[in-house]
Amino acid sequence: EMSTTQESLSTTTPGHTASQGFAYNPCETPSDDILVTSGVCTCISLCGLVGNLVVVWFLGCRMKHNPFTVYVLNLAIADSSLLLLLLVNLSLHFIAPEYCISPDVFFLTNSILFFLFLFCYFAGMYLLTAMSVERCLAAV
Repeated sequence: EMSTTQESLSTTTPGHTASQGFAYNPCETPSDDILVTSGVCTCISLCGLVGNLVVVWFLGCRMKHNPFTVYVLNLAIADSSLLLLLLVNLSLHFIAPEYCISPDVFFLTNSILFFLFLFCYFAGMYLLTAMSVERCLAAV
């Protein structure tokens, strides 16, 4: 009977272990480069959100609706939703160290936000595809 124990197997680290093998602990303060990158992404997302909301307001309230403006309006709504979800996700990463959210809740929330993000992303891509196909068929 062989009995081997390794100390590295008996130690555990708090946090969620991803499939790549690293543990993420939301209670740890993020590094400076992550904070700078998140700050830049937040500024760009806020500018894009303001621009898309102006397009939604202009196309939704000020212009006469035709099929093309409805496509652009839906695309602006999908893009606004995408940017809003990105801002919520970045906020979650800033809030997690302050309130020390449990890794399971953090992972679940992050997963839900990721799937909603993908839904809005693909909705925008499919709207662009539909716009392109309709324009090509109109030219024929």
